[in-house]
Amino acid sequence: MQKLLNLFLCGLLVIGTALSFAACRTDHKKTETTSTVSLPEGTHEKGESVEELGTVSILRQYIEKTGNDAAKPDEGKVYLLLEFRIDNTTDAEMPVSTLLSFTGQADGQPVSPSTKALLDRGSHSTLDGTIPVGGGMVGVVGFEVSQDWKVFQVDFRPDAMQSEAISFAVRKV
Repeated sequence: MQKLLNLFLCGLLVIGTALSFAACRTDHKKTETTSTVSLPEGTHEKGESVEELGTVSILRQYIEKTGNDAAKPDEGKVYLLLEFRIDNTTDAEMPVSTLLSFTGQADGQPVSPSTKALLDRGSHSTLDGTIPVGGGMVGVVGFEVSQDWKVFQVDFRPDAMQSEAISFAVRKV
């Protein structure tokens, strides 16, 4: 009888230990959820290749930065760097300027490109220069936005003097 009681108590101890480990276990797997925040109508998503206005343009990625020794965003803000690949499909050279060719909107509020944000770009090139006929350029444009932004829209004007733009948008993950 004593053996049976000891076996029963050991079984309870094993089950209790297993249950307490299961209750304390933290699962560190990142689960992705589908965002219910919709992108503005007429915009293209990150990774989408867009052939418009004499270019093939792709918003390749966005990167949030908190600043460095050279520049820090204002309190409650972050630097948002958007990396593009732009190919020139026209028969003329195409000048591109981070300050003149791009405008942004964070959650519907206008935001201008930030030269301070570009100081935190690391090894990324800026989108400043001339793209030769048939050539391409990869680089970033930077903005200073609220750290709580949800949707960012960026408009690229291949001809900075015209109003026609290619619009891209990203959701904060």
